[in-house]
Amino acid sequence: MTSSLFSPLASPALVLRGGSYPYGERVPSRVRMRRTCWPDHADAMNVPLLPIAFVGQEYGCYVSSQGDIATFLPFDQLLMVDRDSFDVVSWHPRRDALP
Repeated sequence: MTSSLFSPLASPALVLRGGSYPYGERVPSRVRMRRTCWPDHADAMNVPLLPIAFVGQEYGCYVSSQGDIATFLPFDQLLMVDRDSFDVVSWHPRRDALP
């Protein structure tokens, strides 16, 4: 389970988007990986559970106000992923469409 600080509903992009935000008025909520991703510094890490987002898997995501995506992985792990490594498969509802 993700902490409330880092949850899809806590994504900064839901309330503020910078000038370079790439998704227009929409905010991603889930992504499907085009390729397997792991941290750039994985060879230097000494952790029992290396955060890996696997190709073909879908993950919930945290979206910064500039459009950077971090996937939610098991064991409360977040992994920043490059924009060319995923496809958005679902979006948050528009704020003005909420009751």
